[in-house]
Formats: sequence, C-alpha cells, structure tokens
Amino acid sequence: MPMLTLLLALFLAPSLTAPEAPSPSVAYEQAWSDLLRRVVTDDGLVRYDRLAGPLADEFAAVVDAVETFDASTLTSEAARLAFWMNAYNVKMVERVLAKGTPPNIERAGFDAFFKTPVRVAGRDVTLDEIENVILRRQPTTTLSALQVRALDPRIHVGLNCGAVSCPRLRSRAFTAANVDAELDRAMGDFVNSRHHFRYDGDTAVLSSLLDWFGADFDATGEPAGDYLLGFMDASRPSAARLRALFEGRTAAEIKAQPNVRFEYRWGLNAAK
Repeated sequence: MPMLTLLLALFLAPSLTAPEAPSPSVAYEQAWSDLLRRVVTDDGLVRYDRLAGPLADEFAAVVDAVETFDASTLTSEAARLAFWMNAYNVKMVERVLAKGTPPNIERAGFDAFFKTPVRVAGRDVTLDEIENVILRRQPTTTLSALQVRALDPRIHVGLNCGAVSCPRLRSRAFTAANVDAELDRAMGDFVNSRHHFRYDGDTAVLSSLLDWFGADFDATGEPAGDYLLGFMDASRPSAARLRALFEGRTAAEIKAQPNVRFEYRWGLNAAK
C-alpha cells in the first residue's frame, strides 16, 4: 500500500481507544437518580422494601461511591451543594435500613440517625454535621474545607430526614447542573403543600422548619414570610390567608401571631 494511502487509512480509521469512563461524580449521580425513580412514589413516600431487597446491590454501590468520593473535585459551589445534599439523603436512607425501617424516627432515637458518624468522602461525619456545619456553616475547626461558601436556606427542602413531615425526597439526584432549579421546585412543593402550610379552622398550622430555621430564611435579605411567598401559588388552598399571615413578617413575627401552631410528624416516610 502506498505510504500516502496507508497514512490516510490510519487517520480515518475509528479509534481503537476505549471510551473514557464517566467520572465518579457522574456515575453515582446517575445511579442514585435511577434508584430514586424506582423507589420514590408520586406522593413522595419511599419504597424502603425495594432498597433492602431487589435493589440492595445497586444501593450498596451508591453508598460506596458516596463513601469514597473525592471531595477535592468539588470546585464549584453548585457541585459542593449537590454532593452534600445527596450524601445526606443517601446516608439517611442507609441509616433507616440499618435500623430496620422503624415506624417513627423520633422514637427510634435522634442520636441513632443524626449523631452517629457515617462515612462520606473518605471521612467520618454525622448527618448533623453535614446539615449544620457543612451546609449551614456553623463554626468548625475540622470541616471548614468542606463547607459551602454561603448558606442557602433551600437546603431545608433538599435534605430528607426520613419523616413524613420532612420535605419530600426528590425523585432524582442533585447535580451541579440541576441543583438551583431543583431546589426552586422543591421550595414550590414545600410551600404549596397542605402537609406543611395549612389552616385548620382559625389556626395556621405551619411546618416546624420555619420555627427551627426561621433565621436562615430571614437571612436572604427579605423577611422569611416574603421569601416563602415568592414560591407560593395564588391558587393553592388558603393562599390569601397565608399571604396575610406571612407578608412582610420575619419568622419570629409570624410565630408571634395569634392562632399559629407549628407541626412536625416523625413517622417514617415509608410507602405502604
């Protein structure tokens, strides 16, 4: 074969190099999304029986990916936020399964879930530390390198604590590309749900998240009430009454209004 023909043939031939494997980040996010689509019901409950049964090996692979993840690859705020919320949710599900899917998180003991060290990104942290130190930026001497750069109150609807009153587990993993839009959708689901904000007669029954973390919502530069109203649909039940209660008020001011009650139910968010 003439040299020119040979060179052209080699140049045009399909590459024999194996395709590059997806990064660990992409691999675990896709695997976690695939599982979530199969175990989270339309009403936000979780099929723990599937994760403990036919999907156990797939879930174990996601857990392993979270445990061995290289956190130094999280070079953007969006990537950091997405990873730590995913890690929290994966590890919370793992703790639920390890405790035998107890019917009530509170009665099973908060320490067993939130203060027991779990392995994430090559180190031992607790779910409490992921939420409050890494994502809420409480002072730390050991985890500062892992912290997000700014508190985003939407984390409170991205983290799932396994309880029926917790904002629902999303049906796909957070990623650097989708985390902002996904958290906005989660806020909309939260504020527009009767499970979290409703009127029972003359009493406003509000999610305890507003009581516990009201300062986080106030820290957005506008009162917590106005921040929540920014995600509320005018057509949702009791919209006008909730607007009158929330508008222009901080979390503390909402709490101080007459006929306001906070509620949080700790029953497990398991699908029947």
